[in-house]
Amino acid sequence: MIANLLADMTTPMWIAVGVLGALSVASVVYGAFRNFVRMAWTSWQILAVFALTLLLKVIPVPDGWQGFAVSAALLFGATVLVLLVGAAVRRAMLSPKLNASKGFRVFNRILGAVTSLLNVVLFVVVLGGFALGVIDYVVPVAGLEQVLSNAVWTKFGAVYVQDLLLVSVCVFFVRGGYRIGVARSLQTTVMIALTLGSIVLAMYLTLSVSFLRGWVSSIGNSIAGGGLNIVIATIIAYFIIATVCFLIFFAVVMLLGFFLNKLVRKYRSVRVLNIIDGVILSVVFFAFFLALVLGVYLGVDILANGNLESLGQAGKILEGARETMLKIEQFLTASPLTEMMYRHNLFRILFF
Repeated sequence: MIANLLADMTTPMWIAVGVLGALSVASVVYGAFRNFVRMAWTSWQILAVFALTLLLKVIPVPDGWQGFAVSAALLFGATVLVLLVGAAVRRAMLSPKLNASKGFRVFNRILGAVTSLLNVVLFVVVLGGFALGVIDYVVPVAGLEQVLSNAVWTKFGAVYVQDLLLVSVCVFFVRGGYRIGVARSLQTTVMIALTLGSIVLAMYLTLSVSFLRGWVSSIGNSIAGGGLNIVIATIIAYFIIATVCFLIFFAVVMLLGFFLNKLVRKYRSVRVLNIIDGVILSVVFFAFFLALVLGVYLGVDILANGNLESLGQAGKILEGARETMLKIEQFLTASPLTEMMYRHNLFRILFF
């Protein structure tokens, strides 16, 4: 199968392979110098979660919301399990006794090189596989027929590309939620809100406070004395005063941010609180991820199978997209996990 795939490759594809090869060599060198323990293990985690989701092909899954619950629980549970095991392995590999061993240090660098290469390869496989899937199911492109008919694609790529992408995004959401935590996210939200509030307050006070308006008028007249239009000069003066006011308010915001950061770091230094804090936001991020995915699936389902005629003129316009949506639906339902979530979409069960 691999030999046939290589024989079917065109010149642009060989160029792409050459670029990927150079990038792979660079990643191997990088991983060897950085070593495994100090690197992101994302590729291994994604592959491990993906392997666990293959259980959906052998375990009985009920219909309706129970089917959705089983698939969502398996995805979240597999992600959490793999991340926990990864954290335990990293903690064990950071042991001073292990790092004192010369054999372990060599193994650490070899595994780092392999991991760095796998990170690059998996990134290309996920994005490239998704692109090939779109070409295969939705938007045919001339010249790729032989590649898309190869057994490597038909038996593996086309079947699992959607699940691999779904798992990859899920891992990033859950892991990102744990690392950020509720406290850190609230701190960021407060700082953004205070910064935006400082901008609005500075602009408002510059217009409403009499002595600030006086400064605007005075500076505007001075600028206009150089031959500039009085209206433009006044606008420039306004933004000068508003900027000064904002910088004063922003200095207070930054001071408050400094104390908030100290408070959050102290809070997250307590291990139990840090774990609870991370777990809560992981769940929130996973729920957001599911809502996003199910919303997209529901939109495709409605456009592919819904009664668009009831929408009147808008329905007639959308009717033209039905054929494309049916192709997208076929693409989405080719992978086991994605097909399960699409078929047992909780939004459709609850609202339609």
